[in-house]
Amino acid sequence: MLLLWWILFNDTAMKQRTVFVLIFSFCSVLLFSQSWSTVGGNNAKNGRGRMPGPTSAATPLWSVNADLYTAWGNAVYISGDRFVQTRIQLDPVYTGQVECRQLSDGALLWTYGENGGIPYVVGFNEHAVYVHDYATADFIALDPQTGAERWRHPEAVDMFGGNAGIVFACNGDPVVFGKRIDQYTGETVWATTYLIPILPDGGYAVYGDTYYHWEGTVLTPKRLIAIDMNSGQLKYKSDPMPGDPDQENPLTIGPDGVIYISRDGGPLIAYKDNGAGFDTLWMSNFSAQSRVSVGPDGSLYYFRNNRLLRVDPANGQPLDTSVQALASTSPPLIAIDPDGRVYASNGAFGGAGRYYCYTPDLSQILWTLPTPTNYYSGPAFGRNGVLIAVGEGTSIRAYSYAEQHQPVADFEASTYSTSVGSPVVFQDYTSFSPSSFEWHFPGGAPASSTDPNPPAVVYDAPGWYDVTLIVQNALGTDTLTKACLIEVKEASSTPGPGDLDVRIYPNPASDWVRVEAPEGSWVRVWETGSGRLLLTSNATALINIGAWPAGMYVVEVKNGKSVWRGRLVVY
Repeated sequence: MLLLWWILFNDTAMKQRTVFVLIFSFCSVLLFSQSWSTVGGNNAKNGRGRMPGPTSAATPLWSVNADLYTAWGNAVYISGDRFVQTRIQLDPVYTGQVECRQLSDGALLWTYGENGGIPYVVGFNEHAVYVHDYATADFIALDPQTGAERWRHPEAVDMFGGNAGIVFACNGDPVVFGKRIDQYTGETVWATTYLIPILPDGGYAVYGDTYYHWEGTVLTPKRLIAIDMNSGQLKYKSDPMPGDPDQENPLTIGPDGVIYISRDGGPLIAYKDNGAGFDTLWMSNFSAQSRVSVGPDGSLYYFRNNRLLRVDPANGQPLDTSVQALASTSPPLIAIDPDGRVYASNGAFGGAGRYYCYTPDLSQILWTLPTPTNYYSGPAFGRNGVLIAVGEGTSIRAYSYAEQHQPVADFEASTYSTSVGSPVVFQDYTSFSPSSFEWHFPGGAPASSTDPNPPAVVYDAPGWYDVTLIVQNALGTDTLTKACLIEVKEASSTPGPGDLDVRIYPNPASDWVRVEAPEGSWVRVWETGSGRLLLTSNATALINIGAWPAGMYVVEVKNGKSVWRGRLVVY
């Protein structure tokens, strides 16, 4: 118990720090692609999943034992066919390790950790795994394929990975408390100064092109604030919010843009951003004691007085209450699947830790799953309806949706930053057996395709491009748009100042090929036809291509801000 008090004290005692200002302009923000890239499942942190969750926990899809024991369960982040999570040891010293595993079978792919470090995963998207070291306040980007460090942000970042999660800009830039960071270099895009009562804190959320948080100290009023995601400029503030001097309860944004904030010692408040300020829609005395989640019908779900509540979004009044009390030490984390099932981890220590699955009206518990000390491990849904359960100990289990369902679209690209005229290959990863496909590549050639895995797409002008996939089977249709997904830069026919000096020889080749690049470069090679990543190397690469099929391959070399791309022909 003393250890728990020490952790909570250090999480809540650092008050009234500032973040200094450095402002630039960048692209706008739309909905980001992954359902569970951050705590709460998306930028709005509303717990809504695109993927159905398991209807039974009788038999795991798979179960593995990690090499490293963990003192509590931590947040699971899923991107594509991988998930990452943090393992924490408290004895003899407080240390941590990040693990990346295969979603389909739990196979360990890589680990990350340093002597004396306490790295917590705080976000995961197509571009990187983002880690915050609680011992050093370092914010770090890791390569999703290898776990190797790409960069460390040069300034300290205030957060605690156990209960916080970052959000993302439209192009994938990570956004932390009051700051947007360049995903390729780790440098600050913009930073905005404002004070909050308690640090570290992760209560911010994003909707559209606006970042929302609160400001105020323990001695001054607490106000909801809106910050422009392009520039970092403060747009406007709400009137003072009633409640305690502190504010730790995070905010949530519904799919319609309504902002829900539960004041410490005060009401649950619903705000609407009118473009020039905030309209107060209602205040409810039934304040939340957990993060608010939003169901597919708009119903709000949260925890209060050892029960889950379903709440009317029109007025904040309770509609239903769970039939069974939840023993809880930390506020539960709640997720809702597209069929309305309610999943909660109760945040309890020891054998009281549980995952629960409820019917939408909370009248029936569909299943429970003992998960010791699932303190920070909220429900998260991945491809094919896979849910990862992790708590204290070594056990990691997966449970999946085992029935037929309408498809849930997903896809990946061979690269997310390219140059004019260079091919980008898209690979379908839709769940639940789609029978038809409709791709849209605005600004690209071809501009559309009905192939499951379409031909390579070429863009003839620089800019940021969206990609949309519409899939269908006998049970329904799903549409996924990944906004600002592809960055296209001007092609350079001759090396210029700051360009990388890269050589590929021989080219064409049949047995061996050598890629020479400046020291510190990262080399990656994709198969053009499938988009499959074949090679990642942090050094000059001598590549055995004897077993590679004949065809064209994309070679990418990154060094700091510089990116070089070329083609390799294998015959």
